[in-house]
Amino acid sequence: MQPHFYQEVSIVRGSIDRINNKIRMPSSGLLHEVLVSGREQNNSGIFVNYSPNGDSSLKLEGLKYHGRELMWQQGGLEDEIGRVLPYVGIKGCGHPREAMMAGYGPLHEGKRMVLEVNLSYPFACGGKPDPVDEKGNEILEGVLADTDNGKIFLRNWNDEQYAACHSVGLYFLGEAQHQFDVCNWLRERGITRTFVPIAVVELKEVIEKDGTIVDVNNLNDLDRFDNDGNLSYRFTTALSFRGMKDPMRVEEAGIEDLIQFYEEDNTINDWKDLDEYHHWWIEMVASNLARMHNLEMTHGNFLPINIGRDSCIFDFGDSIAPGLNPPSTPYVDESLGHRSDKFKKRENKDKEDLLYSCCDFTTRIIGENCTPNDLQKAIDFAEKVYKKNRKS
Repeated sequence: MQPHFYQEVSIVRGSIDRINNKIRMPSSGLLHEVLVSGREQNNSGIFVNYSPNGDSSLKLEGLKYHGRELMWQQGGLEDEIGRVLPYVGIKGCGHPREAMMAGYGPLHEGKRMVLEVNLSYPFACGGKPDPVDEKGNEILEGVLADTDNGKIFLRNWNDEQYAACHSVGLYFLGEAQHQFDVCNWLRERGITRTFVPIAVVELKEVIEKDGTIVDVNNLNDLDRFDNDGNLSYRFTTALSFRGMKDPMRVEEAGIEDLIQFYEEDNTINDWKDLDEYHHWWIEMVASNLARMHNLEMTHGNFLPINIGRDSCIFDFGDSIAPGLNPPSTPYVDESLGHRSDKFKKRENKDKEDLLYSCCDFTTRIIGENCTPNDLQKAIDFAEKVYKKNRKS
């Protein structure tokens, strides 16, 4: 089982940018405290607190490979169609002490096998190194820390600036807004196997490693500069609150985690065995991707790190839908359209991601006895389901 841990956090200043009025909010608990009670005073923010003198009474749960997200179990939360959401996740609240960098999951031996099955996919088969500072020292634990000159350490990395902010557990407001909007757009059109957007909060304060609360307006190093040294835009820090049935992604799930979910969820789905759960998962993700493409939407990063063991789709930061373009691709200024070369290129990338994800899931659920033939069966089934659901 993947180890869980608890991380101390503190409530900080933050203002609500977006809130989902279609869901049923709880009348008590932490979610009510920050989004309802704290709204008038702009106390809707949460941030990790490493200080020994921090608020140890407020702890959120973490998963080892969730690099900038914490969660807690919250009663009384339901989505727009009445489904209970046991978990609330909060993204952008700093880097939990015991977590690895987001997206840098464990080396999974099955990835090597995937590459041997006629599946051309440029995916690294191993962990990625931690980033280093200007002196070559590893940036560990990802929290905001002082450099020798007393300023917050975040280099202006030009196009890699996002990666720098990512490594310290921060979240870009524009992407949080985009994911909130795309997810609601999908759910309004019947694709509801996604996380449920609850709110987007613009952070006004963050907490340094020693427990000092810092106004984000003083984080000058969060500015992005173009190649000529001109200020391009301000990196605005944000939190994304989202509801979910199950928080674990495929990328971080071992066979024990998949068996656990199978046993817990089998009372609803009535699977006869793990093989039925396996086929159900492939059918759900392949059909939902086809339905997205029917809506002239492309996901952009349909990989195991963004798909849950319950087949729900998580992040939409690279997704493009009619009228909804991610802030990272401002050059896309109109609907891609089914017949455009740009749409076809992104659609093909999604389909490659789908096949890779289905192979990755297959190696995890079958385990060490998985063979190239098992992976080819998964590819064939995923392609069959996709084609069945994809409208011409």
